[in-house]
Amino acid sequence: MGQPIDSLKVRLKMIEGVGRLYWGKHGYIRKVDITSKTDWKSALELFIEHYAFARLRGFPVYSKGAVKALRAVAGKSKKPSPTITRDVWEEFKKILKASNKNVKLNEKLNPLFPESGTWKKPLLHFIGNMNAYDFNIILWAKAMLSQGKAESAYENLECVRGISQKIGTFFLRDVSYAFDIPEAKIGDPTYIQPVDYWVRKAATILLGETSNDWKIAEEISDIAHKCGLNGGLLNTGLWILGSEIAESGEYENALKSPENLSACFKEYAQETMHWSKEVSKLAYY
Repeated sequence: MGQPIDSLKVRLKMIEGVGRLYWGKHGYIRKVDITSKTDWKSALELFIEHYAFARLRGFPVYSKGAVKALRAVAGKSKKPSPTITRDVWEEFKKILKASNKNVKLNEKLNPLFPESGTWKKPLLHFIGNMNAYDFNIILWAKAMLSQGKAESAYENLECVRGISQKIGTFFLRDVSYAFDIPEAKIGDPTYIQPVDYWVRKAATILLGETSNDWKIAEEISDIAHKCGLNGGLLNTGLWILGSEIAESGEYENALKSPENLSACFKEYAQETMHWSKEVSKLAYY
């Protein structure tokens, strides 16, 4: 890799610490938010809110509208059905139209669209086949990961309309960590490594890897294992460091040494109240 493993290990350990902020008091989600979803509707609502429309994160009207439509239509239904699938879509369209947000429907990429394509299926059709898990997408993912079937779980998610490589691995990463499933047990940990702009850029700097997203995911999983770190937290930390902590243009420099990372953490802690105490504790140098 061209870099002393001790310097690299220190940096990766610090970034893993950043990843823990995702699950903390001021983070994006808590473990209990995932583990407490024992019925199919609440599990599906969480999946819709946090994952299914993640590519449209800047437009919350989609995820919020989808959850609202599901609640309005599904009611006390014990399982999804073709009728619910169609009615949720119609309700979703009404909600978006009433929002006056000038948003558009993209049937080819919308998880709620009720018609099956060449190999993509509606999200509710996908849930409807989970009889063994009471139609609960979270319990299904937990079981698949616990049985070492991460690859199969990902491949199934990829068949859902609108669920990309990044979203599928993103969801599996969070389920794995929320239920404390050891990465050594899930099968191939590559399938809990979502790769976005920040992870891609970090892989170039830290690992010299730029070939493709799956290779980047593999390299990050491997180096995390070699350094005794949690690969999912390392992945999360790389994303948070770039999107939340490092100043614009400073991400690459911060990754180059433990000292640079510490300087980045200290600067962040001085300029904001959000995570200031937590981030300041990660500055080792």
